Amino acid sequence: APCCRRKFILAEGDVTKVQLDIEQFRHAGFNRLRQSPCDDDLGTRARRGSRHTQRVAPSRRVRQEIGVRKSIIPALFAVIAATATPVGAALEERADGTTTYPVPRFVSLKSNSAMLRSGPDDRRFPIQWEYKRRGLPIEIIREYGIWRQVRDPDGTIGWMNKSLLTGERTGFVTGSIRTLYTSPDLQSRVAWRIEPGTVVTITLCENVWCRVSNGGRSGYILRNQIWGTYPNEAIAG
Repeated sequence: APCCRRKFILAEGDVTKVQLDIEQFRHAGFNRLRQSPCDDDLGTRARRGSRHTQRVAPSRRVRQEIGVRKSIIPALFAVIAATATPVGAALEERADGTTTYPVPRFVSLKSNSAMLRSGPDDRRFPIQWEYKRRGLPIEIIREYGIWRQVRDPDGTIGWMNKSLLTGERTGFVTGSIRTLYTSPDLQSRVAWRIEPGTVVTITLCENVWCRVSNGGRSGYILRNQIWGTYPNEAIAG
């Protein structure tokens, strides 16, 4: 039996069946956000040449310590509290690594290797997944020192060091093939079409529309067709 298990977020599509006028990016739908490893050090057995977005889960599990970790986590999380930002206060980072930025909020991965841990400490808590996709949108739902509790596009929750994240706003195309327009109007000219799983850069969001770009092309997409923004959230270009 294979030693590696894989989690799929989207079914892999047959790109040969896509109409010729649809922009086809070489991401195979980015259907695989993460992949668990075999017995290598950090489980980074991403296939050479693969363009899939992956999360790699290391196999170095200390099973007998699970009960200890479970007893530690509730006590640790009990001291974590969201800090409200007063109206008009300047957004800044505190000495302890937390910030006055709103929580929850969206950010994105800074590089092609980002570790997700089961708790906010790189010595006590094991790596759950390694993300292999720069720019993937991530939602911060809690802060604890230099650590951020985050949620990914398929709902997986864990902890990342803040150094792995950037404030660049991106979106993850959801559902089916989506149409982008030259203007924020369904009656405007079609700019291009894009496959689900594509990561796009968000340059503007107003009301139900967002202007996004990828590979030198840009267009307007309905906000509810991408993951990475909140309803009615204004994002300035």
